[in-house]
Amino acid sequence: RKNKFIATALSFVFCGLGNIYNGLYYRGIVEFGIEITLAFIFSDILKTLPYGLFIMFLIGFVWWAYVLYDTMSCTDAINENRNIPLFLNKIKIK
Repeated sequence: RKNKFIATALSFVFCGLGNIYNGLYYRGIVEFGIEITLAFIFSDILKTLPYGLFIMFLIGFVWWAYVLYDTMSCTDAINENRNIPLFLNKIKIK
């Protein structure tokens, strides 16, 4: 069994680390990679726009919230011996 609190806390601190704790290494690395990609892309593009920093923060917050939700869903699936949910409800990543 995986501890849902530990998995969620790890993803809270470091995006994707909770799923790495769950044994879903590739999924955790993909989540972290998307976080880094968003940070690099949006830091250059959005900082020049009005409200760009707010938009960048909002997009980052939404992604971070999704990763927390995904970590909790995957932890529940592992503990209940169910199939791991699809990544972004479309992609099969373990």
